[in-house]
Amino acid sequence: MLGKDAKYPYNESLATEYWLTGDPQALARIPDIRSATITGFAPTSPITLARAATFTERDFAFSLLAAVMEYEVSGSAGAATQAADILTNLHGMQQNPLNSQPANGCFLFIPTRFPVNGDSRHR
Repeated sequence: MLGKDAKYPYNESLATEYWLTGDPQALARIPDIRSATITGFAPTSPITLARAATFTERDFAFSLLAAVMEYEVSGSAGAATQAADILTNLHGMQQNPLNSQPANGCFLFIPTRFPVNGDSRHR
């Protein structure tokens, strides 16, 4: 991996390589994957109406996956905290939806972000 890019932040292969071979280079790169998944957005900060415009389940899922894999391999307290914070934020988004939407257990998007067939009533 050159630099820290969250485009393909899969660290399961690095974890598997480390578990099967004991390669210290694989272990050393796993924190880089977790770091890359939080660059540019903060999955460990609560979702606000202003931040909801950039929310995607994919970003949160990759951040959570990276944190869990790092914790499984290294026992990193920072990775465990990040995973717990992400889960807390996602749960909060389900239990206290933004924009006065009813709680239904889903991650609700802000209607202005995804208008239905250009229908301005969703803005």
